[in-house]
Amino acid sequence: LVGGLETPGGILHQREMHFALPRVRKGTIAQEGLSKKRIDESRTSQFSSHHADALCENILDGNPYSLESLWIVDENPVFESVLAQEWKEALRRVPLVVSFSSFLDETSKFADWILPNHTYLERRQLIKIPSVSKTPVVGLMQPIVKPLYNTRHVGDVILQIARRIKGVRKNFPWKDFESFETNCLKSIFTAKRGTLFTNSFEEVHIKLLEDRGWWIPPHSSFQSFQKEFVKVGGWWDPAYPFRQWGRVFKTRSHKFEFFSQFLFDHLPRKSNMDAEEDQRCLPHAEAAKIDGDKSGFPFFMNLYKPLNLGGASAANQPWLQESLVPHIVARWGSWIEVNPETAEKLGLRDRDLVWIESPTGRIETQLRFYAGVMPDTVNVPLGQGHTAVGRWAKMAGVNPYEIISKQRESLTGVFSLLTTRVKMYKAS
Repeated sequence: LVGGLETPGGILHQREMHFALPRVRKGTIAQEGLSKKRIDESRTSQFSSHHADALCENILDGNPYSLESLWIVDENPVFESVLAQEWKEALRRVPLVVSFSSFLDETSKFADWILPNHTYLERRQLIKIPSVSKTPVVGLMQPIVKPLYNTRHVGDVILQIARRIKGVRKNFPWKDFESFETNCLKSIFTAKRGTLFTNSFEEVHIKLLEDRGWWIPPHSSFQSFQKEFVKVGGWWDPAYPFRQWGRVFKTRSHKFEFFSQFLFDHLPRKSNMDAEEDQRCLPHAEAAKIDGDKSGFPFFMNLYKPLNLGGASAANQPWLQESLVPHIVARWGSWIEVNPETAEKLGLRDRDLVWIESPTGRIETQLRFYAGVMPDTVNVPLGQGHTAVGRWAKMAGVNPYEIISKQRESLTGVFSLLTTRVKMYKAS
């Protein structure tokens, strides 16, 4: 409306770098599998077609069919889910559960087989940078130490299994995961855009050329490109094609739709659409369903994950535990951040041990003063409270997932993490 979309300094939509793969020849096994419904299909909302908690619920219900095997990579739902207890029962019901976790986490304890992946310090892998900017970036994570134990890259395991299945092996021609990544690098080389990581002067020069429709190949062969890619560690494309509306807007009209045609087609409605139904297809805000009344549970619980606890095994890294967050200088544990004026009214002091209680349950942790939190809100970090993963993780903090209410978002049907009210009081 004000010229802020697809313009320098405005809101942009990152282009993706797609890796070209060989054409898949669908055999009997593939066709049979694709003919079935997804096992993680949501039954609570058509706007969130699949998510992990839906998988758990479908396993428990045997819907749309019973699962014979479940392979888990870089996920720990027994620890990090509102349905932690349900996940335990779901995993018990699956005949074969395979975990590729590098550490014995809470979910791996329910696995029949554990085939540990290399840790991030031991494996090589191409990394696509998340869409936090307009620029597509592909980096190369390289091992800095040899594997300490009898571990294997999960990609190598999948390829080896695929090659042993008749009717499937023809679609997996790579001898190992590194060969697969080489194939992906060829996609970048043949795209004829962007540049390998280089100095700022060269990047500006390449961007100016691409903005004017020019691209000069810096490498005469894929072999030289691959060698340099490994040396510098990545590729990116600094140029950006503005106003490609078909790429930016995934709507039916390829335009910004004030009145959503998708919602109009999928929301249930009466034969004659009234004003209220019309409003549902227009931009609007709907009040979230909050668990806990204000009189009994006066505070909103705002959950956040500290950067140091972002990885699957981060809580088991002593040097990350030692420097968790700078704003209250917290380490080795959990805490609840409370506005000092709010705490004073409750007769609570900084570093007091308190109970945080919701309609679902309660956890005990340390209170910390933080003036940056609203008086009617408390901040609680996620990522601590492990009962597994390793000796350093098991000795640190509590898990807020134990007291999150099972409230679903009205449109997507996924569980909301920010709609739980709590109260707090001093632990005796």
